[in-house]
Amino acid sequence: MAGQQVPPRQRMLPLITIFILMIETWGLAALISAEVESGTLRALLTTPLTIPGLFASKGFTGVFMAFTQVVLLLLITGGLRTEPVLVLTTLLLGAFLVTGVSFLIASVAGDMMSVMAWGMLALIVLAIPAFNLLLPGLTTDWIKVLPSYYLVDIVYRVLNFGAGWSQASSGLLTLLAFGLAFFVLGAYTLRRKLG
Repeated sequence: MAGQQVPPRQRMLPLITIFILMIETWGLAALISAEVESGTLRALLTTPLTIPGLFASKGFTGVFMAFTQVVLLLLITGGLRTEPVLVLTTLLLGAFLVTGVSFLIASVAGDMMSVMAWGMLALIVLAIPAFNLLLPGLTTDWIKVLPSYYLVDIVYRVLNFGAGWSQASSGLLTLLAFGLAFFVLGAYTLRRKLG
């Protein structure tokens, strides 16, 4: 890294990105959990709305909210100057990932306090790769089992080292696979909770 030191502000950007995405996870998980508790979701299912339609609308809303907030952050900080389409694709996949995580949290949480507890656990685990950027050498290769590693890695390398599609393609595919797995698992467990 001699001659290529990254300023602390640029190392903090992926960490702040993860935090913004995870805050949306808390919001969506709290909303779904409250709707399950109050019986709103079951009442919605007595209408022509189907369970796949319900999950598609909740998923779209979660992805849209998380994505727009994190894009706003990068617009303000100038993070979209380098490879904007690649960064936006990565952020969209990250928003999809955290929406799946929020479905999982809502399916295991019984009330608002448990949403906060599970959300805090998810936030800490998913933020580890971003903390590794602040304190290099904190972790080893085991960090690659965390789905947020690929989000943080791609955003960091694109913003600070000009990485392109060829360097990010395997990370994007892995991020997509994690996002699909969490979304399907979260929707399945939430469907079982709804009965």
